[in-house]
Amino acid sequence: MSRVSMEARDQFGRYCQAQCMNSTSERYQVCQPFLNISLNSEISSPVSFTHSISSRTFLNLDLSVHPRQMHPEMPYIVFVCSRKLVTSAMIKQAAEVVRAPTSTENYVFFRVAVFREETSNYQITNNMFITFNNCNFLRNKLIFQIEVSPYSDVGPIFSSSIEKAASAFDPNIVYVQAPNPELHKEGVRVRVSILSNNNRVQCQIKCTEKDGSMHECNGDVDLHSDSTLSQEDVFTSDPHSLPVLGWNMKGHPSFWRHKMPFLSFHC
Repeated sequence: MSRVSMEARDQFGRYCQAQCMNSTSERYQVCQPFLNISLNSEISSPVSFTHSISSRTFLNLDLSVHPRQMHPEMPYIVFVCSRKLVTSAMIKQAAEVVRAPTSTENYVFFRVAVFREETSNYQITNNMFITFNNCNFLRNKLIFQIEVSPYSDVGPIFSSSIEKAASAFDPNIVYVQAPNPELHKEGVRVRVSILSNNNRVQCQIKCTEKDGSMHECNGDVDLHSDSTLSQEDVFTSDPHSLPVLGWNMKGHPSFWRHKMPFLSFHC
């Protein structure tokens, strides 16, 4: 466990007042600016922390919700540098009104899960090549491709090898690209396919709804700027957020949770 002492000063060199969230009353109150940081949540202060420099931007943020619903959560400890009275409600409200600007990028990224079934005729190796259960086919290594085709004329077809598009942390998660629904009021519908040698691979396709229920589907995904009309809520135009996309990173790391993609292929 690490014990950390902090202090903050305003532009005139005056000390700022520390206020900590009281989990019992759910209010901020004056406190000593000390933190206990441990992987054990029972002895750690309820703070969000990470060893990853690239992920620190997303601490206290839920990246498992629709972009329009995303907003930061105030940290456990806050320094108040105002000479005027600042209440707990004012501190909380400061985070609730913060929203990311609407993306104007042409494309967004979303996640697709690709799993290999034990009974499959395909073998997905570490380098993501597939072969049939015949050694002779190893001479002609076929690359698994993932393809995203918009239904309307809103953008080009996205195609990539699964090896290239897969997450570095979880090879079952693949990042794919689609036209940005924020730029299309009617939303964007795409068809996602797994290809081998330009032929569509017959995989079992499942969709996970927002209530957690799962059913078979055809690989179509609706993306919309309105969360109630978007089948896949989790998408982003920021490539730096891809390693943590789908994670709720609020609070202590032991409480972080990951949301499954809407679309999953079982091949």
